[in-house]
Amino acid sequence: MPRAKPASAPKNSPPVPAVKPSTPVWLKVEEIKPFPLAPCDAIYTQAAATVQQILGIPMPGFAYHYQEYGIEFCIADEDRAELGRRIMDRVADRTFTDRVVKTGLQTCDDMLALAEGFTRSSEFSNADLADRYEKYVALLGKSMGYGYLGNLLDYASDDVDNVLVAQLERRVFSNVADKRTAIETLVALTTPEQTTYPNSEHQEFLTLAMVVMENQKAKNALQKNDAAALPSVFAAVFPSLASAVAAHQKKWEWLSFLFVGPPKWTESYFYGLLVHAAKSNEDLAAELKRLQDQPKQILTARKKAEKCVADDAYFYAARQLAYLKAMRKDAQVHTYYYLDSFFKHLARQFGMSPTQARFHTSSELLAILRGEAETDAARANSRFKQCFFSTYHGKIQVVDGPAAAKLAQKIRRPQAPQTDQIKGNCACPGTASGTVKVVNTVEEADKVLPGDILVSYATNPELVSAMRKAAAIVTDMGGLTCHAAIVSRELNIPCVIGTKNATVVLKDGDVVEVLADDGVVRKL
Repeated sequence: MPRAKPASAPKNSPPVPAVKPSTPVWLKVEEIKPFPLAPCDAIYTQAAATVQQILGIPMPGFAYHYQEYGIEFCIADEDRAELGRRIMDRVADRTFTDRVVKTGLQTCDDMLALAEGFTRSSEFSNADLADRYEKYVALLGKSMGYGYLGNLLDYASDDVDNVLVAQLERRVFSNVADKRTAIETLVALTTPEQTTYPNSEHQEFLTLAMVVMENQKAKNALQKNDAAALPSVFAAVFPSLASAVAAHQKKWEWLSFLFVGPPKWTESYFYGLLVHAAKSNEDLAAELKRLQDQPKQILTARKKAEKCVADDAYFYAARQLAYLKAMRKDAQVHTYYYLDSFFKHLARQFGMSPTQARFHTSSELLAILRGEAETDAARANSRFKQCFFSTYHGKIQVVDGPAAAKLAQKIRRPQAPQTDQIKGNCACPGTASGTVKVVNTVEEADKVLPGDILVSYATNPELVSAMRKAAAIVTDMGGLTCHAAIVSRELNIPCVIGTKNATVVLKDGDVVEVLADDGVVRKL
């Protein structure tokens, strides 16, 4: 619901200093599962300082309401509009956007280089591990601070999904009369041309699949065997191809790790994709060429769009911040993959489970490694069951049990529209019909079959495998710079985002038509 605007102060009266409430109103903006306490407690604590350095004003508080690895992600329902205005003012200068993106990407690289050392945690002393972890969480928060400006634009208003994109939409639709042309213009001017990690992986997989399909005996084996049996079959009969598949899996499994793993992209998973390719006779070369040509096609479409609407600093910021957001997310997932060895090492050394280790705070872990505190498995178990973590104007709070439940009751949870009509925004134009599969976790991804309509609260990197099989994507949340929007454009499939109620109205097995140009999904 829209927030009420404060009454204007009388003219010529002195400004009234803002008074921060001692207890904020927490606004739920997302659900995430799984989501550990550490290192995620450090993300927004550190990010707040980075955002203040970039924009000169504080970032609102953030909170996680945990219930068994799942969270309600909340922001303090204040200062959101002012942050949005400050970002809009700054991105009017392209050099500001360039600095943000350059620093954000470099921070991600630094974070990855440092985090890789956690795969050898047993080789470090506890003191060295503590120092490395402390530096890591600082870089994690810094990467989030730079890479989160696009998200802050998402949260700046209750009325629109992203204040920057909403402004650009108004400009495009006021200058372009034909609806389809307007949509194509908006997409062309807000789509980054840079290649993302999932796109790179898919291109490498297609190249590998083409090599495998050239071997007719290997193709026959794919058509006759189950994916689970194929690793051993290929190892015995086609050892060089088996090594190539194993190398690809090892290189890219991190993309499916998300926060706590384990990676879902096993060798059997990739053999399953090869089985599909062998049985469907998909034109792998054509798909590979489409992906390789995509950056050039985006630039060509952008030049065409410029004839309708000027490609100014705001369009530039929209696509650059979208690219940084995607790279930041994937870089963080990659570090969580590396960090898995760290938490397993802690579990072995201090006699607790990896999950219990993850439900100590980052500051507690540092104290434990430095010999300044003991582990507390009972408290970790209680936090796993339910806890409330918040950071608000420099104050950090972690409570569990009844106190957490009491705080959770005060969360403002926007209600889904009470209607069977599903209406959102077009992220990628087109039309598709198919069977609905509701997918909110990676465990649900396998139920998506080729041609299905993937419906999700909000997609994330580990759902990319399911998204590639879908005929269309529909989400409750997100704007034109969200994960679903970026991936749907890479895949060139219809996508409707920001419906608010698709996962409420639709269930597995429903047959729907997605009219992405109109932002409409209707049951058939």
